[in-house]
Amino acid sequence: MSDIDDTDLAFSGQPQPRTIWVFELKVPTDELPMWEADGADEGWPLPRVLGVESLDPAHVEVFPDNRIAEYGLARYLADANGMDESEVAPDAAKLESVSQLVVLVHAKAVTEPGRFSPQPPARFVGKYAAKGHLTASVPPMSRSAEGVVAGGGPTTVTPTSFPWRVIALSSLLVAILALLIWWVA
Repeated sequence: MSDIDDTDLAFSGQPQPRTIWVFELKVPTDELPMWEADGADEGWPLPRVLGVESLDPAHVEVFPDNRIAEYGLARYLADANGMDESEVAPDAAKLESVSQLVVLVHAKAVTEPGRFSPQPPARFVGKYAAKGHLTASVPPMSRSAEGVVAGGGPTTVTPTSFPWRVIALSSLLVAILALLIWWVA
């Protein structure tokens, strides 16, 4: 997404495929706590500098660029966040040039239709979407899946299959053992 157009900054506010807007905040990294989504309150300056009414802080990431320096922002978007690599790759150099604070706004952070209008110290870097959409699939029914399984009925014991011999032999051995114990005692 090398060229920024108006649609890159627009959002519907409706559930949509995973989408992330990337912004850069040109502020010293020691100011990170005031920009972080954790503990965001009414004085949270991020929605104002991104030019939106509100953001759900649960779906916003703000971190210093050095936190993922070894991994790289382009790889972080593609591998860790599932963004389409074919969209991220052309912007790799631009993403790697982001310095100071990185802001990732996930689609769930914006619940009303609108558009971002970033103002300094914020700068729009790009908008990226997920690789694909997960949908539940129902396996097709085939004729081989229809029908009734044969067998499996209740088992019955017939008198000829009952182990009478084992019971008779066991009884005889118990009687002999009882006689031996009585005779020795």
